[in-house]
Formats: sequence, C-alpha cells, structure tokens
Amino acid sequence: MKLSINIALALAFLTSSFSATASAETPLVTVQLTNDQSGANANVAVRADGVKHTIASLWGKTAVARNEFSDQA
Repeated sequence: MKLSINIALALAFLTSSFSATASAETPLVTVQLTNDQSGANANVAVRADGVKHTIASLWGKTAVARNEFSDQA
C-alpha cells in the first residue's frame, strides 16, 4: 500500500514539474488580424500552448475592434 502511494506521489510531482517546464518553454507567436473594409490591423502575441482564445479577448482593445467586440468583452 505504501509503495503505491509513493508511486502516485512521485507521478504527481513529475507531472506538475513537466507542466511547469513546458509552459516556460512554450514559444510566443504573433498573429495578425486585418479588417478588409476599414483597413485596420493589429498584431497580438499568443503562446502556442493549445489554449483557445476568443477573437474579442485577443483583439477587443485594438484598432481592429469596433462596437461588436466591446459588447462581448
């Protein structure tokens, strides 16, 4: 019983340390959004970690945003 608890604790510790290392090494990418009608564009830096982001959360306070983002943010 003690051995299985020790193994579980070791796995939990290793998993958390791997997660922390991976997030520190996750590359930062730049994504550009352009409004074809107004010509406004903006770049945002996003971690390439697989986390989903809404357009409003990324560009809601940039030159690309108009009233449609400010209502949702």
